[in-house]
Amino acid sequence: DGETSFYVDHVTLQLSPMIFSKKVLIITELQVEEAVIVVRKLRGKLYHAFSGIQPPAKIGSSGAGADKAADKQQVPGGMPLEIDLFELKNSHFQFADYDVQENGFVMGLDKINARIKDISVPSFGRKTSYEMSAELLQERDQRRAKVTLSGWTDFETFDTDATFSMTGEHLPYFRPYYGQVTGAMIEDGNTDVRAG
Repeated sequence: DGETSFYVDHVTLQLSPMIFSKKVLIITELQVEEAVIVVRKLRGKLYHAFSGIQPPAKIGSSGAGADKAADKQQVPGGMPLEIDLFELKNSHFQFADYDVQENGFVMGLDKINARIKDISVPSFGRKTSYEMSAELLQERDQRRAKVTLSGWTDFETFDTDATFSMTGEHLPYFRPYYGQVTGAMIEDGNTDVRAG
């Protein structure tokens, strides 16, 4: 209570006039600058800006043999949403894990810049493409790790073709996690990670 979970400094939004003919909320461009997002984990549960918000019950019921596509188009409480381009500029993300450390083990991403294209809710089989770069905050005397992610995901099937890399991750900083599987202690060392 009383702690910030979401903050944004500047938002620019452009809507398409097609919303009146297609009955879909179409955002042609959404720019968010200087956002701060905080997620906390306690007793296995995640707490964030939308915690405690229950999705509305589904409207109507689909009988046997009903078309699945038609069922997916029902968006309770609102119309479908499409975002052609979402840009996140110079933003910040913080994850505080109270399950691995009593006073909260904090991982932070700084200078997050991202371009995400073709978002739809619900997903209609569109490939959402994305490019993201950020800096992983580590111990005070350590250089920040560089994080990049690029590729696409179909959020209907979760088919994904993406590349992730992190360079300069300082291993001792993550002792609260690796300490759960080994009693060994890493005094010093960096690692680079690449997955695709």
